[in-house]
Parts: sequence; structure tokens; C-alpha cells
Amino acid sequence: MSVARFRPNVTVACIVRYQDKFLLVEEIIDGVKKLNQPAGHLEWGESLPDAAKRELKEEAGIQAEPTGLCGIYLNPTADKPLTYLRFGFVFELTHLPTCTSTEENIIAWHWLTAEQIIERAGQLRSPAAIQCVQDTLQGKLLPLNILRFTPIATED
Repeated sequence: MSVARFRPNVTVACIVRYQDKFLLVEEIIDGVKKLNQPAGHLEWGESLPDAAKRELKEEAGIQAEPTGLCGIYLNPTADKPLTYLRFGFVFELTHLPTCTSTEENIIAWHWLTAEQIIERAGQLRSPAAIQCVQDTLQGKLLPLNILRFTPIATED
């Protein structure tokens, strides 16, 4: 009997902070409204920070640079054999942006305090969203230079 090789889904999450509030996107997932940080899957050939910047632009229309990494989270799902390896990138904003999205399933944006996010735990797409906010508030950010990326060699 052959066992398939386990491969977690690599995702990036954008923990976007403006003053004491964090950005959550409201999206429709399988017909249900969910809240999440702007987040998505790493695409082939891109670095982790570039993936986070792309997701933030696609889901909130914000162009910004991450200031650190709040953590790396391994989250298996209970209902199917699926595990997410999530990299939490922190973005500290100096002004409140107007949000837009290129994705049809995103219907709103919310700036919430940590307490408000915890109150809405049942609406969150990922339980890691609360942990990312709490880790960010603790201020123990990992520097981005711990991440290494070897670009794909191209022939000119």
C-alpha cells in the first residue's frame, strides 16, 4: 500500500495594523460570510514577503512593505486531511487607506481592535487570525531577513 507524500498548503497572512486596529476582510466562502486577514497561497516562483504584498494588494488594494514576521503557524483542519503552514506578516500603516479588491468574494473591510476580533471568533475563517493579532501586540516580531529566497535562474 502506497502512502501519498504529505504537503502542507503554504499561506501568507497580512496582519495590517493602523493605530490600535487591525484590518479584516469579509469574504464569502462556500456561501457563508467569513472574516480573515488578507491572506492567500504562496504562488510558484515568488518569495514569501512578495506573496504577502500581492495578497494585500489583491484583497485590500493596499501597497505596503511588511515590517516583520509575527510568527509561523501550522494549522491542521479538523474536517479533512489538510494542513496550512501560515506565515504572518505584519504591516504597520501610518494612515488609514481606502480599501478595494480585485476579488469578487471580498465584500467588505473592517478595522477592528483585538477585543472586537476575539468577540467575532465564530466568524473567523482561520483560528490563527486571533493568534497572529495577539503575537503582533506582544511586539516580538521576527526580522524579515530570517527568510531566504533563491530566485529561479532564467536564461537570457
